[in-house]
Amino acid sequence: MLQSSKQVTNNLAYDSLLVQTGYTTFQPELAKAFQYVGTGNREVRISLREGVRFSDGSTLTAQGLEAYVKAVIQANAISTDTFPVSGWSTPDPTTLDIRFSRAFPDAQLQFDQSGAFGTPVSAKKLTSKDLGVATFGAGPYTLDAGSTVAGTTYTFVRNPDYFNPALQHWKRVVVKVIGNNASRLESVQAGSHSMEQGTPSEDKTARAAGLNTVSNPATSIYGILLLDRQGKLVPALGNLKVRQALNYAINRPADAKAVNGTPTEQVAAAGYSGHYDTNVYSYDVAKAKELLTEAGYPHGFTLPIMYESTDPLSSTIAQVLAPQLKAIGVSVQFRTAPSIQAYGSEMGSGKYPAVIQQMQGMAFTVTTARIFTPGGLFNPIETAPPSASYQSQYLAASAASGAAATTAWAKLGRYITENAWLVDVVGLPSTYYASKDLKVPGAWGVFPDPVYMTPAS
Repeated sequence: MLQSSKQVTNNLAYDSLLVQTGYTTFQPELAKAFQYVGTGNREVRISLREGVRFSDGSTLTAQGLEAYVKAVIQANAISTDTFPVSGWSTPDPTTLDIRFSRAFPDAQLQFDQSGAFGTPVSAKKLTSKDLGVATFGAGPYTLDAGSTVAGTTYTFVRNPDYFNPALQHWKRVVVKVIGNNASRLESVQAGSHSMEQGTPSEDKTARAAGLNTVSNPATSIYGILLLDRQGKLVPALGNLKVRQALNYAINRPADAKAVNGTPTEQVAAAGYSGHYDTNVYSYDVAKAKELLTEAGYPHGFTLPIMYESTDPLSSTIAQVLAPQLKAIGVSVQFRTAPSIQAYGSEMGSGKYPAVIQQMQGMAFTVTTARIFTPGGLFNPIETAPPSASYQSQYLAASAASGAAATTAWAKLGRYITENAWLVDVVGLPSTYYASKDLKVPGAWGVFPDPVYMTPAS
């Protein structure tokens, strides 16, 4: 029995086209191959396995996959900054070619176990009202509706048509929803559940109880996302020296210690595209005050920041940052959103110059487009592109491959930090606790894929 996560239930019933297995490595699953065509990272070819069947009996085809991707784009209003598709073709029943309007590297992240398009649904059921109460994927399990209580317990049984029976290690998998962190940990300690998603504050307790700890190296980066980089709402933020002063004011080592994380000033986590080696900023209050004075703000200014109050880590980050910014004369006015839905709505309103934001440190190429592209998900104020230099560097890095791409993305990551378009603070891996009777592989998705969990030997 597993503690609930949306990705757990998704992976059980909806197998993925690709499975991420390392920082930059992926293995085929429902796809037989995934590759870029030509040069410049502007077209990908997805080759599907033959004979893969969905739980409703239909077959996975290139035409069906195209219909699924289009349905996801429409249902989730996915913009071209996230997925800049410009054309499709299906030269045969198992081949889907996707063309992009610009260089689009790391497209495989959109088709892995946690990607937007990674877990296809039967084309026959894309508009079915039964999608919320039954499963229509090509995964190793199907939902047992008779043993399921919506919102509480979800029971899955083996899919007899699954293409790879060797991965069906369990006759039945039960996923239970437990909302309270402490209750989840206690349930694993007591043996009533096999695994739960934890928090950094629970690590010592979990280890003392003898539980296995699994961490996801796709680090979540927490910090202040400066939405108003042109100073439309808060004129001070349009000044480079002011934004740099905010970065010098942050005591990242102390803040990271407070939340059991890793100090960082970067958008990209170590090991991923966009990460660079030598830090730009140090903790230097005197330097921060000097920069504010040079910028014309010797007495500081007021900075409204919005965050999601139901996220414990966002709340903690808010608490540790406020006195550090106050020390250089910046008075923070916190506004809170009571839910992730309210947070998204409030951020998108364009009323806030800054927010405390969690970003996936593995998705630098996508995240930067969302932040710095007009119309991007994290650019509600419609701030103009940072500079011509940024644009040219981004396009060049997007079209590059291999070592040249690694170097170009690292250079761009440092350029973003030097221009202080964000105030990143701490990196936090997602942590999970498993009982001794469960062997859990390293997690590269948002949640460890239960399909690859096995009984401990």
